[in-house]
Amino acid sequence: MIFVLGAKGSEWAWQNRHWDSVEHFKRVQRAWAWWGFGLFLLGILIFIINTIVAVSTLQ
Repeated sequence: MIFVLGAKGSEWAWQNRHWDSVEHFKRVQRAWAWWGFGLFLLGILIFIINTIVAVSTLQ
């Protein structure tokens, strides 16, 4: 599903909502992209912290 959303997500978002302008649509899409990137980085950080804690409890 992640590949489908990556390929078609913007098109579906454009078709399924009324946008004030193309610039408004692009601005909203850019905001979603930054939030997604931030959450991705947060997930990596949580994974690293979890791994460090798990390794330290084994020693």
